[in-house]
Amino acid sequence: MTAKTVIAWLTRHTAPDLRKGLPHDWQCIEFCISKTSLSDTVLPESWAATNGRYVHELFVRVRERFAATSVLICNPAFEFDKLAFLKLLTYLDSHDIQPASATVFSASKDVPVAYLFPAGIDVDFRLSFLSTLSADLDQRLLSRLYGQPFEKTMLPWKKAPGRLMRPHTCQVEDVYKWISQRAEEALSVNANASILGFNPHHAGDVLFACLAASSTDHKLDGLIVNEVYADIATDCMPKQKLSILKGGCPHRNGWMISDEAYFLQVKSLLPDGCIPLYMRANGDYNTTYFHLIDHFAFAIGASPRHPSQLLWHNLPPRSRSNGVELAGKRILLHFDAGWPLKIYPAREQNELIEMLSRTGNKITVLGKQNADHGRYQEVAFDGYRTFKDLLSTQDAMVGMDSFPVHLAVHRLGIPAITLFGPTRPANSNARSGPSYACLERGLPCNPCYALTVCGRDGGRTCANFAAPVDVFEALSAVVCGRETPSQHDSSQVPQLAGQTQTNTDGLRYGLRIALLKEYLRPQSYLNSAIVLELAHALQASLQHDSPRMTWFKIKRFFRRRLRI
Repeated sequence: MTAKTVIAWLTRHTAPDLRKGLPHDWQCIEFCISKTSLSDTVLPESWAATNGRYVHELFVRVRERFAATSVLICNPAFEFDKLAFLKLLTYLDSHDIQPASATVFSASKDVPVAYLFPAGIDVDFRLSFLSTLSADLDQRLLSRLYGQPFEKTMLPWKKAPGRLMRPHTCQVEDVYKWISQRAEEALSVNANASILGFNPHHAGDVLFACLAASSTDHKLDGLIVNEVYADIATDCMPKQKLSILKGGCPHRNGWMISDEAYFLQVKSLLPDGCIPLYMRANGDYNTTYFHLIDHFAFAIGASPRHPSQLLWHNLPPRSRSNGVELAGKRILLHFDAGWPLKIYPAREQNELIEMLSRTGNKITVLGKQNADHGRYQEVAFDGYRTFKDLLSTQDAMVGMDSFPVHLAVHRLGIPAITLFGPTRPANSNARSGPSYACLERGLPCNPCYALTVCGRDGGRTCANFAAPVDVFEALSAVVCGRETPSQHDSSQVPQLAGQTQTNTDGLRYGLRIALLKEYLRPQSYLNSAIVLELAHALQASLQHDSPRMTWFKIKRFFRRRLRI
């Protein structure tokens, strides 16, 4: 390459030292994907964002600093190791690649390695529809988007440039490819084809996605939801286009199906001419410290550079404190949740109900039937509108990390306590204040992948839940309008060190030496202590959990121990 070219690549770790070996006419910028931190060169790891969205974000951030240069973006679907990056630089250095040539570089088996955008191209949000897994599909889509042919150049590579940046990508491969093909077809008919966010379930996710869309300058033309949750979207986004999916809803009435399998099952039901933006599991949100609202906000176009710019951090606190003591109040309790370990233990439920009833409060428990149990009245969930009307009659609420309490806090501002057990408060909490607090014990095993049996002590309940007396005291505080510090404050996000930007130039000789050293570097990841620890963890999990949960725990073990 004879003219200056900016090379952008995304990594999960600190960049390798490339201060020697990069030709003088190249500029290299390393970007990092992070579970905790934000900066101009650190991007949030979003559960809802596609790999193509990261291509778009890298391009936007490069263009902000270099307005008139060609841009080479390494495929963010893969975590380029030092060897792969050096191999790519070696190839570009030894071949006459023109910066003015729009190119998709590909390895064997149709795997995209990098995208070269000429200086005259100004991309937009539709870059989010790149598959990042098929060079042929991406070549056709880019040519359609920008009205000029993109070339496909095969690299002499027999495998992908590294391991997947987010392991879940392998599960959504067919989804990404179908959407990329659908985008190319829709744009061939209508250059302004509508973009609809695909987020049909669960109730809490639909609520958070709508809050993100209603509070940021998003790129969506509407939302696709299941008919079960249509009222949530209509209430939160009354002016947005809504496409409703008929039929069964995943994870309701005993129907268990993965997100990607459900999408492939209902793809034929999507509106003609639209391009669906997949806003379901593209990663693992509970390993991050970002709120789900911000996961969705990034997926639809937000570009935070500092924790103060996070959407959750800037949502106005909703308060409806009563300013009187906790006596003779109408208290709504919700103890049910998505899986057994997420439910407040039965003994603690009874203790809390007894404490509240002794002080003359009128207790209503949101359950599965309508019944009078003496100390409390049980009411069944009978639709969104009915439940919203019920909330409007209550003075305060105590609930699990689930939709009912999120609606009470984020939409209606009802004084509330959220009880966290196996899930991380940072992912779905509300801002602490006079009318809200979250409670947990702060055990180091949180968050946990177990569903039915505790991996810590083998019990059937989660030990991370707060004691009933602590819940009662915190509820007394929020009802009276006194601020009670939460045991876990989601706004306190730990910051990563070593956020660096790499600007390098030097000699081609240094590049060759660095490449040789990387080939000879020993790959030693495990030692006997880690193997022994893994064996004990695997034995305990096989005794108590399903094979699927065991697999999740193995992946989580390696992420923690090897920091991947």
